[in-house]
Amino acid sequence: MADWAARVTANVVQAVSVMERTSPGQCDAEVVCRCLGVTSTELNDALQLYNADSIEELRDQTGAGGGCTACHRVLRQVLCARREQVVESR
Repeated sequence: MADWAARVTANVVQAVSVMERTSPGQCDAEVVCRCLGVTSTELNDALQLYNADSIEELRDQTGAGGGCTACHRVLRQVLCARREQVVESR
């Protein structure tokens, strides 16, 4: 019983942590980095404002990818799509 309570408590603490990092205006944004609660909106802002061009730059600007690194695959896809978008706009 105590083990169950500990798992529930850990899940609640993690959920609250993510909710605190996500502003109300981002409710419909997809959370890309679950460790740090970084949303797709925050990533797009970093790409536009800071012209981030690598996972390291995204991590520096948003924190995404700085935890377990499970989101690195998605971050690479976002960066690749951004590069293609820039090339097409030229």
